[in-house]
Amino acid sequence: MVDLATVRIFEGENADMNESEQDEKIGNEYLYRALRLTVECQDEYCKIKPGHGTGFIVRSHADGRPAGEHFLVTNRHVVDRTYSRSGRTPWGSSTLVSIRIDGYFQRPRYPNDLPERTSLTMSNPSPVYPTNEDLDVAVIALPSSSDEGKPPERIFNSFPIMKLQSADEIMNGQIQVGSSLLMPGYPELAELEVSDRPVLVGGWIASDPRYSASIMGVERPRRVLGHSFSRAGMSGAPALGLLPAEIDWMGDPQGARVTLLGINTGHVHLSNEPSVISEFVPAPAILSTIAKAGDAFARSRVESALRRSAMEDVEVQDLWLPEPLSE
Repeated sequence: MVDLATVRIFEGENADMNESEQDEKIGNEYLYRALRLTVECQDEYCKIKPGHGTGFIVRSHADGRPAGEHFLVTNRHVVDRTYSRSGRTPWGSSTLVSIRIDGYFQRPRYPNDLPERTSLTMSNPSPVYPTNEDLDVAVIALPSSSDEGKPPERIFNSFPIMKLQSADEIMNGQIQVGSSLLMPGYPELAELEVSDRPVLVGGWIASDPRYSASIMGVERPRRVLGHSFSRAGMSGAPALGLLPAEIDWMGDPQGARVTLLGINTGHVHLSNEPSVISEFVPAPAILSTIAKAGDAFARSRVESALRRSAMEDVEVQDLWLPEPLSE
């Protein structure tokens, strides 16, 4: 249940315009697409325990236009305190009580406008998780309509679902080791104080993105490594990449495009101190979880990707394929 009955997620001016024409570089709007999450869970002793993380909103399509459902995306371990990857024993019990979303709205194409602070509280939300428990992803559907006479709107910047990275640019080498990796998020600072505004952490892809990562002799299923600092509070941050500029059929240069590579799941523990090696779950896991949450457009994209994979000769590893959907 959402405390405020209606929410309008900003869909961009001229929302039916080709997104690649609008989003050619990282800027203020991309920074503010990261949202600060304050999560309250009740443990087996009925104690409320707060926690923090980062999230972002993905908007789907309806009838071929970018005006469909909206979904909050974060890590499963942010909203499910008992979460453990497959093969491990879950610990304790926990019930998700509420999620408070705090952020800033930056008008697209007006980067010099000052952002507006905005927030929303959801009570007793119902996250949807991937079938594969190795995928540290959680998706929560948000209401997105707003009519006159309803409660005040809450406005957030969001990612169009078409920004979710598919296998195409991975297999043709446009995204590879050394490609840029950028993550906006809300890190915890000294004494567990959470950053008031998002910060953008930069780095590059550190493992071959065509395969599940392996480090120190341990395979990390369906995850890619990045040389990009992550710490508490950054869990659930969007992992962004830059596709190189291309030349169109008329010979005109097209600017570099931003792509949503996946979702940050935290830093890799190489010692007792936070490392500069982070990891992210690739975007197809987000797409299939949105489809599992009931979105028809996401389902069609999943089915199309699986059909193409079955028909083409190019081998695509599982981490860049969405999960098959049950009927």
